[in-house]
Amino acid sequence: MHIFQIGSDCTMNGNGFVLRSIHRIRKMLIRDGMSFVGICFSVAGLSVLGYQCLLWIKHGLWSPLAFRLVLELTGAREPLFAWQSAEKMSAWICDLPLSGVLFAVGLVVATFGVVITADGRAPEPAQSNREAPVLADHRETHPS
Repeated sequence: MHIFQIGSDCTMNGNGFVLRSIHRIRKMLIRDGMSFVGICFSVAGLSVLGYQCLLWIKHGLWSPLAFRLVLELTGAREPLFAWQSAEKMSAWICDLPLSGVLFAVGLVVATFGVVITADGRAPEPAQSNREAPVLADHRETHPS
């Protein structure tokens, strides 16, 4: 039976891979998955903006698309709150441009995925194989 070392997290033997650090791999999957979802939301926001630009070019009129439109198209209702201030904030969010809301949600999700998987340590600086340059003093000194 042959055992091969692949990186620092897994070993390959005759039967397949043996993972040694499942916690590290789980964190990597969460970070990459949330980053992917965030990027998808951001691309959707840019796509909505592109669609609005195409309509503007075609008809010569800017057609605003509010976030409320998504709620109406999915059959969801605007959330109702007992507090009047929360109700005003909800109405304000629903009236925001759809492209901006999608882009902002994508940015928040991607950032959240990176933050929750961070170790809390500052990254170590990269090590260089080159030696530090030596500065020579070219002034000649003459004994007097």
